[in-house]
Amino acid sequence: MTTSAKPEFVPMQAQHLDEIYSLMAVFYEEEGYPFNKERSSKALEHLLANTSLGHAWVFQMSSAVAGYMIMTYGYSIEFGGYTVLLDELYVRKGMRRQGIGTAALQFLFGKCDELGIRSIDLEVEKSNTEAHEFYLRNGLRDGWRTQMRRWNRR
Repeated sequence: MTTSAKPEFVPMQAQHLDEIYSLMAVFYEEEGYPFNKERSSKALEHLLANTSLGHAWVFQMSSAVAGYMIMTYGYSIEFGGYTVLLDELYVRKGMRRQGIGTAALQFLFGKCDELGIRSIDLEVEKSNTEAHEFYLRNGLRDGWRTQMRRWNRR
């Protein structure tokens, strides 16, 4: 891996959204998830308008969008305060293995330190061993609990 990449992290804004939705569609396809642009755009635009929910950044390399990252806030009595879910981190194919993802995590860790965040959580598909190993190399650890979920659909 080359570590010379110096991405610029800019807050995601409305002018980024068309390109971000294109990247999201590719990301979801790579992971085997259905991409519902209407649902995703509604949720992302709500997040961008309400920074009390979290933040989103675009990674730029020489003004080209290399990827994006979205974090959302949680709150845990057990952990003593605010927590973060790294909801999405995506680096465009062809720009991977250049240190961009590592730089993005370091940027996130710094932001979380500034904000007093107590823990950072994320999900990675069990079959995505490359991503799992990437996160382990960057200081994240497998959880000691089993995640459970119930979908509430309207």
